[in-house]
Amino acid sequence: MAVESASPLVVPTGSTTRQVQLTVDVLRVVGDLTPWISNVVMEVSPSGIVWTAKCGSEKVVLKVMRIGTSSSGTKAKLLGRDLPIWMRLSHPNILELYGVCSQGPYGFAMVHPFFEHGTARDYLMTNPSARRLPLVLDVARGLDYLHSRHPPVVHGDLVTSNVLIRDDGQACLTGFGMARTLLEIPADEASESLPPASIARWLAPEVIYPGDYGLTVLGSLTTEADVYAFGMVAYELCTDRKPFHEFLDNYKIANKVATGERPSRPADSAEHTISDSVWGLLQECWRQDWRERLSTAELVRRVADLVQSDS
Repeated sequence: MAVESASPLVVPTGSTTRQVQLTVDVLRVVGDLTPWISNVVMEVSPSGIVWTAKCGSEKVVLKVMRIGTSSSGTKAKLLGRDLPIWMRLSHPNILELYGVCSQGPYGFAMVHPFFEHGTARDYLMTNPSARRLPLVLDVARGLDYLHSRHPPVVHGDLVTSNVLIRDDGQACLTGFGMARTLLEIPADEASESLPPASIARWLAPEVIYPGDYGLTVLGSLTTEADVYAFGMVAYELCTDRKPFHEFLDNYKIANKVATGERPSRPADSAEHTISDSVWGLLQECWRQDWRERLSTAELVRRVADLVQSDS
């Protein structure tokens, strides 16, 4: 999506002077699309509330981000550092970041393309007969692209709700890097909480209990942890069940993961079963020792073979 490079900065209303300045800092660094944004609407999707708008003639999604008002402006600086990296990424299995715009009292919003299908979970609810392995391959290819950057881009928050489906049915990843960015923000400046405890279902054991592995919380967000999470996303895409769907207690799930337990394999009588080949691949993604997990390049090769044999 192309827009003219020169544009007047538009600051949000209803904000403190400090918040306005920090918002302007991010808009200036990342690329301010505010003058092209119109028809902002709050819509309700199966996944929750979504802000949509028009950017020129194209319908887009606005992902709201709160800047905060700390005198250090750490969050604004980190976002100004990380969002341009996202904008430079270009791959069919990676969601495009067009730029940012001011968004009222929230500070600013990231501007993304809008897809009617929504998340992978939404898509499979309305298209239950869709083939699953091609979606798994799309996720593997997107993750491999991130990990092959120099330096590698760690997703850090790979869950099924961060897999979107393009209008042509192809899956793409979103939400990458934000977990690491938020972890770098001092506690007195963070205006958003870290992802909810419910994502323990997707987290590698060393991410849940980093101290047990001699890691810091930030240091536990690695490419190997992404591969573990990929296995959980693939499990959900193939079975229509969240990992550890039998359990509601997130702390119990975390303890099970720490002791080496993994999601149960669906019975042969289940609506969506998992072949021996796919189940074996998931086991290799879920290895307790992160050093023994597959690389994303190997994941792409293995899943591509499974797709071909399944067609």
